[in-house]
Amino acid sequence: MSRKIISTLVLSIFLFTACKTSKNVPEQGSMEKIIPKQETTEKSIPKQSEVKPSEPKPSEPKPSEPNKNQQQSQKNSGSKAQVQKPAPKKDPIKKQTNENKILASFNTNILDSDPNRVNNIRLAAKKINSFTLKPGEIFSFNEVVGKRETKTGYKSAKILVNGETSEDVGGGICQLSSTIYNTALKLNMEIIERHEHSGDVSYIPDGKDAAVSYGYKDLKFKNNKDYSVKFLVSVKSGKVYVSILKV
Repeated sequence: MSRKIISTLVLSIFLFTACKTSKNVPEQGSMEKIIPKQETTEKSIPKQSEVKPSEPKPSEPKPSEPNKNQQQSQKNSGSKAQVQKPAPKKDPIKKQTNENKILASFNTNILDSDPNRVNNIRLAAKKINSFTLKPGEIFSFNEVVGKRETKTGYKSAKILVNGETSEDVGGGICQLSSTIYNTALKLNMEIIERHEHSGDVSYIPDGKDAAVSYGYKDLKFKNNKDYSVKFLVSVKSGKVYVSILKV
């Protein structure tokens, strides 16, 4: 009887111990669930060897900037642009000096603006412009301008012949010779040869004109000054301009 009791107690103690131990041991399924969780935890914590000191994030790519040579080149080009001098202005003193050299001036209006007539006046004006007349020399319109011919660019335009209007090559240049004549009068040049037209002309008062015709009528005057003079002649804005300068 005592042996049965002892055996029963021993068996009960064994079963109690086994049952308690079995509660602390996880099942196979729960072990599988724990292992991934542990792996995740290990991945979330970096190892000491993998931890790097904080580094600045790479900045966004900036627009290409010029290198030092380009910057220097731009700087030099900029400085050159700043150093560039403005276009030289005319010296007012010098301009005034040139104006003081003008001895006499005269101009006439081009009332007949026929292109051929204006063309003839321009051609003759180019011949006389900048012409210099020394002391004692005689100015001859026909000699300076030369023969008026189509091969030299002159065209047919109106002229006065015996009081009648007709056309001839070089017509219209009498307005230039008349303008020069009145400029010479203002300077008291010695008039040697001068002819009136056979009829009235609209660009000059009566008795102030000077008709010219190559080989027939000329305008001549002498430089009776003790210095040389130069002619400035231009055709612009519907007028003929003549100035005589001291040189």
